[in-house]
Amino acid sequence: MTRLRIYLDDEAAALARQIAAAEKRSLADVVREAVRTYVRQRRLTGRARVQEPLHLIPAGEWRERFDEALARLRAEVPADIVPTEIEADITTARTEVRQRRRQQGRA
Repeated sequence: MTRLRIYLDDEAAALARQIAAAEKRSLADVVREAVRTYVRQRRLTGRARVQEPLHLIPAGEWRERFDEALARLRAEVPADIVPTEIEADITTARTEVRQRRRQQGRA
C-alpha cells in the first residue's frame, strides 16, 4: 500500500469525517473506497500503460454534437465518395490527433 498526503477543502473533509463516524470506519478507509469507486466508474485499470484523456460528455450533448458534425460532413463531402475513403480519412485524422496528444504530454 502506498501512503499519500492529500488536501481536501473543509466541506469535503467534514463530510468524509461524518461518513467515517456514521459507519464506524476510519477516514482513510472512506477515502480509499471513494477513490476505488471513482476509478471503477472511469473504467481505469492499473494495467494500461497509456491512457487517453477521458472526456465525459452527457449523452444529449454527445448526440447534438454528432448530428451537427454529420450535417457538416454531408454538406461538404462529394456525392461520389465511397465509404472506404471516408474511413481512411477518419483513421488518418485519429492517428494525427493521438500523435499530437502524445507530443503535448511529453512537452
